[in-house]
Amino acid sequence: MNHFNARRRIWLASLGACLGMLSMGAAQAADPSYPAKPIRIIVPYPPGGIADGTARNFAAGLASRLKGTVVVENRAGASGIIGADAVAKAPADGYTLLFTVVLQLVAQRKDVKVPYDAFKDFRPIVGVSQNPHILVATPGLATNLPDLLKLAKTRKIAYGSYGEGTTTHLLLESLSRERQLDMVHVPYKGEAPVVTDLMGGHVQIGLLSPGAAREHQKNGTLTPLAVAAPKRNEFLPEIPTAAEQGVQGLEWTYGLAVFAPAGVPDKIAERLSAEGMAVTKDPEFQARVRANSNSPWSATPAEVAAQLSLEDKTWKVLTASEK
Repeated sequence: MNHFNARRRIWLASLGACLGMLSMGAAQAADPSYPAKPIRIIVPYPPGGIADGTARNFAAGLASRLKGTVVVENRAGASGIIGADAVAKAPADGYTLLFTVVLQLVAQRKDVKVPYDAFKDFRPIVGVSQNPHILVATPGLATNLPDLLKLAKTRKIAYGSYGEGTTTHLLLESLSRERQLDMVHVPYKGEAPVVTDLMGGHVQIGLLSPGAAREHQKNGTLTPLAVAAPKRNEFLPEIPTAAEQGVQGLEWTYGLAVFAPAGVPDKIAERLSAEGMAVTKDPEFQARVRANSNSPWSATPAEVAAQLSLEDKTWKVLTASEK
């Protein structure tokens, strides 16, 4: 009897091992080599801005880790809607990704019908960087936020934004409305053209990334007036926040993150998240990010999803009184 039981245990163990090998083979067959072709990262903004530069650094790091080709494609227009929609409608195979400001997926004008659902049509992959907006002015206009507000009571001041319905539009529109200022909105397609027209004097103020604000402060071509965030920025420590200057509500820290179409297979999404997180934590990548006065984020998919939900709620409060 003991001899029979021993043989039976051996037979069952062998059967289990065989079944395990068959299961492993099936899983491998269902998970083909990835990537087998170039991956596109769509940036819904023009070339030259902080999002574009950060995306290209991230793409280079991701390509190295995946041992494949990762290309960046700029699809600007309609306040980021065109690029985001292209990703939402792309095949959910892991070969088309979106690199965008997290808020931009939910921050849209009331009179514009967005062709996608930020929560149903996209899957968060990794958070890459976070930054505040910096309020800047043309040289000689003002040296601080209170002086700007006084001036805007007496003359028209044009402000440039990244586009209709963006944070750079509605934050300043809210400030103008609440303070009863005489300010004119001029929309552009991203940060780079705003900077160009600020330097050309076509608009007098705007909200820029810390990198752009710092660069033009050093060159003397623009004057930073306030940090639109709860705390001062590490790259412009001498510039006070709007709240420090007695102005409440002018604050928003924006994150740059990678998203995939919602239906991307779990294994591909998980690999992209793991490799993407490794890129954001790499010292060389962080050095390149910080060289542009940009702060690394390294957020998990769950953290990006939580940020999206938070910004959706905050955005609805900000736009509640929008006409």
